[in-house]
Amino acid sequence: MQNKEIKYSTTIGLLTALVLVFFNRSWALGVLLGCLCYALYFFLLSYSINDLTSARPTGGLLVSLGPVLRLFVLAIPLLVSFLVPEMINTFGVMIGLLLFKITAIIMSLIEK
Repeated sequence: MQNKEIKYSTTIGLLTALVLVFFNRSWALGVLLGCLCYALYFFLLSYSINDLTSARPTGGLLVSLGPVLRLFVLAIPLLVSFLVPEMINTFGVMIGLLLFKITAIIMSLIEK
């Protein structure tokens, strides 16, 4: 993803959460938590890719445990929403996690 797609995704996620605050706070918290965790996931993914493709890869612990750590980052908001459904909606979390991918697809369709 490019920089502008990340900006659009976070802006859309924050606006969606802001609108949902007035209707249902658990949905808003779910979207916000999902959006933030996917942003962290994308940061970890880009760090791993940059380290693996660099001239002198460090091969550190973060790179070697990258797939497991990224999966854990995606699982945390879903587990929290399952444990505390009255505060964080599971469908809101899924929308927040998918928001980055939906934005990437829309941006690629617009650019064609």
